[in-house]
Amino acid sequence: MRSTFFETRPELFAALARGDAAIVTATERLARELERQFNEAQRAAGRRLWTRPQLRSLSGWLEGLWSALLEEGSGGAAPLARLSAAAELALWERAIRRSALGPELLGRRATAKVAAEAWHLVQHHQVSLPRVRRLADEEGVAFAGWAEAFEAACRKGGWLDRARLCGALTERVRTGALRFPAELGLAGFDELTPAELELLGALETRGVRVSRLDGASAGRASVEYVAAADPRGELEEAARWARARLEAGEAGPFGIVVPDLVERRREVEWTFADLLDPGWALAARRAGEGLFDVSLGESLADAPLVATALGLLGLEPHAAPLEATGGLLRSPFVGGAALEGASRAALEAELRRTGRFVVDLPAVVPEVGRAGSQAFACPLLGPRVAEWTAAFETLPARQAASSWAASFAALLDALGWPGERSRTSVEQQTLEAWQDLLTDFAGLDAVTGVLDREEALAQLRDLAEERTFAPEAADAPVQLLGLLEAAGLTFAGLWVTGLHDQAWPPPPRPNALLPLALQRELDLPHASPERELWAARRTTERLLASAPEVVLSWPRRADDQDLRPSPLIAAPPEPLREAPRRSDVRRAVEELCGQAPLERIADELGPPHPAATPIKGGTEVFRDQAACPFRAFARHRLGAADLARPTAAPDGRLRGGLVHAVLEEFWDAVRSSAQLRSLSAEERQRAVREAVERGLARGLARQAVRPGRAFLRREARRLERLLDRWLEVELGRSDFTVERIEGTLRFEVAGLAVEARLDRKDRLPDGGEVIVDYKTAKVSAAAWFGERPDEPQLPLYWLAARDEPIVAVTFAQLRPDGLRFDGVAARDGLGEGIARLEELRHRTRPADWDALTTGWRTALERLARAFLGGEAAVDPKRPPSTCEYCELLSLCRLHERTAIALRAETDDGPDEENGGRREG
Repeated sequence: MRSTFFETRPELFAALARGDAAIVTATERLARELERQFNEAQRAAGRRLWTRPQLRSLSGWLEGLWSALLEEGSGGAAPLARLSAAAELALWERAIRRSALGPELLGRRATAKVAAEAWHLVQHHQVSLPRVRRLADEEGVAFAGWAEAFEAACRKGGWLDRARLCGALTERVRTGALRFPAELGLAGFDELTPAELELLGALETRGVRVSRLDGASAGRASVEYVAAADPRGELEEAARWARARLEAGEAGPFGIVVPDLVERRREVEWTFADLLDPGWALAARRAGEGLFDVSLGESLADAPLVATALGLLGLEPHAAPLEATGGLLRSPFVGGAALEGASRAALEAELRRTGRFVVDLPAVVPEVGRAGSQAFACPLLGPRVAEWTAAFETLPARQAASSWAASFAALLDALGWPGERSRTSVEQQTLEAWQDLLTDFAGLDAVTGVLDREEALAQLRDLAEERTFAPEAADAPVQLLGLLEAAGLTFAGLWVTGLHDQAWPPPPRPNALLPLALQRELDLPHASPERELWAARRTTERLLASAPEVVLSWPRRADDQDLRPSPLIAAPPEPLREAPRRSDVRRAVEELCGQAPLERIADELGPPHPAATPIKGGTEVFRDQAACPFRAFARHRLGAADLARPTAAPDGRLRGGLVHAVLEEFWDAVRSSAQLRSLSAEERQRAVREAVERGLARGLARQAVRPGRAFLRREARRLERLLDRWLEVELGRSDFTVERIEGTLRFEVAGLAVEARLDRKDRLPDGGEVIVDYKTAKVSAAAWFGERPDEPQLPLYWLAARDEPIVAVTFAQLRPDGLRFDGVAARDGLGEGIARLEELRHRTRPADWDALTTGWRTALERLARAFLGGEAAVDPKRPPSTCEYCELLSLCRLHERTAIALRAETDDGPDEENGGRREG
């Protein structure tokens, strides 16, 4: 059993308990871990009450010393006020903005971060700005100028920044203005900067015993080497290793080091959640809670509570974008959401359906309440919106950051943020982090001056995005760490990933604003390959001493590049242990499952449709049932539908509707081919123009957002050209009279009541009738054939009118790249594109007209009976094309099942009989 930190240092433990010693750690995580071990040791000794030890990270310890100076008002010059991290970055940004290069720089905030890093290097490595100037190129000269402006601003404001804190404390130690313990231990440090070493030297001069403390001895490590196929497979193998240790009853902790954890945090978290705790999503808890913990936090701006707050603050009551309005309506953090969440979601769907692009919330919320629709009524939201609007309208145009902080808090309070429901531990910590953020933002007055609302909100967003938020969680047996976070920690077992030759040692990353020659001369961090090699060797040695059992792994291939193990790890023995293929794991699962009988339930049949209950959807029910029974069941029985997505410009659906409206208006005035032929050129042009005017007015009447004049002019010209060209196609047909336009059809198919809208029906001189369906999308008559027709609309129209003398059904395709009829007829001579059935080239073409209509009736009745019977199998007609634009994939989960099946095929390895290739 491994020894804890304090078991090997009883004297240090006693000194900490008396308050005679302090321990400073390289990371916050190590400080928390040592404090946990200290508390456990106190409990093990039978104590119930003890003083908290002086155990801090280096940054926290330095801040604490300066805070004590400020509180005590020690002799000598008054201590400078500490600049917050937010104010410091804002001050750098101001210095850059006011410089000669400022107007030319686009990313001033990013440049400010690099400048702050360069300033920290200069101060901690005790380099003077004149020396930087002497060796600098254009970037270095610019930095020196910014640094002088930054330093002058700090001097004028009486502020102390983080980079100079260590030097300021050294001066105070030398003057005796600081109190400190008799013994100071340093834990987890690979190296210290010259400024930090100078501070420690000053402490030793004052009689403090300073010592380096290594982690508790883990003994000589047993090292195993693992080569994985790719980075994802490497993570999965590490997760399986951790799970196997836990299932064996080992307590841990087990460390998993991922060098690029910052970039891969989401992937790492989901991989370990899936393999260590597959039910975490259903259990409604944070990923891996209780089983693993990710050391690095995320941006505070990404925390749901804060993301909602920033989104609400960005809204304007009378001009709220629809997407942002949807965020307000769906958010559980707005007052009253728990009681009327469903009606708010319905309101959003209605706003989308009506095509609203920008929402006047104070008008809309009360309006839908008065409309009498209980589905949309939001009686709790209405007063909130009114109070919020009143608060918003009293905001001044410009004010200081501290005043904006109060205004932002008032706006959120008016909307009932963060909601009434009880908060989880993570949400409570998020709320506290938000309050700290507002406090820091309020402290920017002296740096930013007065701001307008957009400037203030942008500053607040920047602060939230830059602040890392890592909620404290219960001690987890598996810890996912970056390279720095593992410093000083010990584990029962350790797995280090990513040790390939392209990443370890990492390439140098010198600061872009400091002279490279100076950085290499002073051997600054990340300045040269030699420096990175030295640091990587130190880190590797530390990791190998962190656990009695260590696994070192690397991917063989990533980003289409072959990789080899890092030269910094000992030459691995042969043969290497290969990470198992998924097929091996799958076989193990199958063997395990085979030990007990499993019951398989095919849940592909829903309840039958209740008799005499109307179904909305018309011919869409048949189209969806033919495409996939689950799609029809979900859409027309469960009411599942994608939310509408209004756009600022009219979309294809609207423009297609306008074509229908214009054609209806034209044929309402010109009722036959004979009348069309009798029109003069001027009369025909006038009839076209008038049809377009009336069609546009009627087609746009129901639009919540009316298009602008420029669109109306362009669309009118387009429709006039399209209609004029289409009339030439109509004149190529035999004589006809338009008998019915945009008529409603009501009929039954095998007991399923259908209501549809017929585009047009023509009567021929001999009494025969032709059904015409307008299409602005690309279609083909071949879509009518088979047991599951892709386009059952025209066969349904025929079935509704089967007692009438229907001799042809046809699409009228109106596309700029193709104006034509495409249909089938019982006889010749009806026009180009409307061919006799016998002339069609299609593998499932029926033999004659009677066989065609009989097949239609049989196929449509079969689809109707299947729908009424509750058939709901996930059975797309032609995957994946049938599913390409379907919004129900998250419900049917076909992609997951397909991925599992493909993985099962490919994981068995290459097909040796085909030379390593798979056929099909």
